[in-house]
Amino acid sequence: MPDVVMRRILKECDFVSIVSLQKTCHTLRNFIDDTKPEPRIDQIQLSGSASSISLVIFCGDNWEKYPKGQKIQLDYNNPSQFKLDFQKNFGFRRSVLPYFFLNFPLDTVFLEVLKYSIPSAFRVETFCMSALDQSSILLILPLLCPKTLKYLEITGIKGRYDRMEIDGLVKLEQWKRATSLNIKRVPVSAKIQEFEHFSIAKVFFEEVTMDDLMFLRKKFLNPASTSEHFQLFYSKIPNQEPIIQEFGEPFEDRDQFFIARGKRWFFKRNEKELVEIGYFPSFLF
Repeated sequence: MPDVVMRRILKECDFVSIVSLQKTCHTLRNFIDDTKPEPRIDQIQLSGSASSISLVIFCGDNWEKYPKGQKIQLDYNNPSQFKLDFQKNFGFRRSVLPYFFLNFPLDTVFLEVLKYSIPSAFRVETFCMSALDQSSILLILPLLCPKTLKYLEITGIKGRYDRMEIDGLVKLEQWKRATSLNIKRVPVSAKIQEFEHFSIAKVFFEEVTMDDLMFLRKKFLNPASTSEHFQLFYSKIPNQEPIIQEFGEPFEDRDQFFIARGKRWFFKRNEKELVEIGYFPSFLF
């Protein structure tokens, strides 16, 4: 079969079909390795440990409606084989991967393997990772292309609430260029100013100070600001009196039984936009 025809056929194939074709014969496998077709892939999930790696790939228009969408799961007990396959299947990709999930929170051995498996400047739009501390994140995040990364999600380990230092993360270009952030299950040690550039952010602090609240109000009231939503989860916050002194009398937020749940303040950003600040028992937004 002419190469032109074969290339056209591969262009119409999805990821699952190409993986199957690679197993049919040496000639076809070598042709695929040489031409490096890029089938559509919507999401890659990696989980497990160095001795038991699970690679799950979602692709197709209806992958969110699995099992109607396409899903392929590959399991490895050999890190070297995983590294070989990952580089072969994803090392050449030029298109942006919409979602990349990592769940190896306590296995730094595998993260070291993955560090040498991911191609340089891996083009990802959304990156989600479970981690015990920033050292694990620093093994992977610098490998991602800062120009394509838009959303960053970090999840702490369930049942462990030790404060996470992020002094190394905030220096990365990937951190500085991302526009949305979600840090869950773990309080972070950082100044509120380190989150200033995010349009949307959800962050857990051990303590929120009055200076933090004043900074956020100033940030959101700036007419040129692109900030949309900032949600602060906290363990400790100033009492209500100094907040009311600075922000004025709030609107009471009540549930369907008229029981007070929290307080809200509204400020005018410009002629068309209002800024809302909500104060609730465990978070601010």
